[in-house]
Amino acid sequence: MRPARHRASRGFALIYALVVLGVLAGLMLAEARELRRGLRVAQALTEQAQARDRLRAAATLLVGRWQAQAALQRLGADANETMRTLVGELIIDGELFAVRWEDADLRPDANSLGEAEWQRLFAAYGFSPEQGELFLRRLAEEKQQAGGRLDNLDRLVDDAQWPATVGEGRRDSPYGVLPPLKALLASDGGPKRLHARDSPPVLFAVLLGAQPDQLAALANLRRLDVVQCKDLELSFGPALRNLCYDGPPQRLRVRLTPELAPLAAELTLGIQAGRIIATPVHIVFAPR
Repeated sequence: MRPARHRASRGFALIYALVVLGVLAGLMLAEARELRRGLRVAQALTEQAQARDRLRAAATLLVGRWQAQAALQRLGADANETMRTLVGELIIDGELFAVRWEDADLRPDANSLGEAEWQRLFAAYGFSPEQGELFLRRLAEEKQQAGGRLDNLDRLVDDAQWPATVGEGRRDSPYGVLPPLKALLASDGGPKRLHARDSPPVLFAVLLGAQPDQLAALANLRRLDVVQCKDLELSFGPALRNLCYDGPPQRLRVRLTPELAPLAAELTLGIQAGRIIATPVHIVFAPR
């Protein structure tokens, strides 16, 4: 009987050892998987950081070129011309960057709008009164959390509580086709201004409270080759005088996008004493 018991105990010991080895192998396999996942995450974060650094360096280089060109020309008007003739592409170390720009004053700063102006904007985008009140409360909260002024509209407007027109635009508004709200407003600290030829009609309604007959007069005047602020004052009155401009841009909003990385660099250029001045570069996520 002893040999049988001895063989049985050895069999149990072998089974126990195999179970322990199996558990250890499973733990090691799980640890290896976790380690590989950690390495992949670390690699992705490193690549993202490198992409951000390359993008920031490209934006800095681009601004430096514009500033050098404007400095050579020395005159404010020439600096303005430099800004208006920005390149459409930039290649650095074989990487292609697309450069897009717009007149920064065509999009008023959301922080500068008063309650009456917001209410007119809500009406244009089809907000209910309750949605408008909630939006203003959320706006106040976002400003407070950001230190007094909103520096990014994304978190506020990307919310399913608002009408679909906020994210998609509106084709049937009284002011023609409206873009998504983020494409109409900015948060870069710029002034409220209206370009005689280029500002969308809805902004004349929002900032001035323009009526349909005034917007019809605006449409008729814009059929002319040259539209000046003094022409619009006949329809909109002296309230337009402090907001209107009709010359070339004095500030440009620039967006630099690499060919591969889902990122973009945003900055604003202005002219001061004949020199091009740039705001700090802001890197944003830009999915393809």
